[in-house]
Amino acid sequence: NKMDRTFLELQLDPEDAYKGFQRTIEAVNVIIATYEDELLGDVAVYPYKGTVAFGSGLHQWGFTLNKFANMYASKLKSAPKEGQTPEQAEEEMRVKMLKNLWGDHFFNPKTRKWSKVSSAGCKRGFVQFILQPIYQLFNSIMNGEKDKYTKMIESLGVKLASDEKDLDSNPLLKTVMRKWLPASEALLDMIVYHLPSPVTAQKYRVENLYEGPMEDA
Repeated sequence: NKMDRTFLELQLDPEDAYKGFQRTIEAVNVIIATYEDELLGDVAVYPYKGTVAFGSGLHQWGFTLNKFANMYASKLKSAPKEGQTPEQAEEEMRVKMLKNLWGDHFFNPKTRKWSKVSSAGCKRGFVQFILQPIYQLFNSIMNGEKDKYTKMIESLGVKLASDEKDLDSNPLLKTVMRKWLPASEALLDMIVYHLPSPVTAQKYRVENLYEGPMEDA
């Protein structure tokens, strides 16, 4: 949460921001491990599994890595391999992007290849494909660079109402981010794909909710 502070107040370098997010996630997983329950299985959170959302509750925007993996899979899709359908090729690209958008995965824009080791000219996948575009959008809007942010907004497919186009600074930033990365979509995505169904959940909840004989539960 509070990613807006990372960009606007703390003004962290994208790589430092990534490391801060990573430390927070690791700290949460330590707490989860402390209260581990066999019935629940592995409930640690992993960005590349889509069980972590990043965003700003105050400004009502957020995303999971799935959002960007889907976006780039659509943009960067290559010709299908022999025997592949276009849909299968796009799904293959989505899975590849999802894996490379977190952790020590570095992209070289010149060779267009990924590496697990950082080198000159390479940037971490999360930094290059997620944080950098967000930083650029934030900076262009807050600096009043209308030509630049107008092109970015159009390329992102964000549609602004006529009165919204007259906004600037923080009000415009909040509006654009909510339309581009609505927090509701990220939350719904996590609920649909990662929360157990009521039938499944009752198997491990019943002993905490029901005080009568377990034979009756």
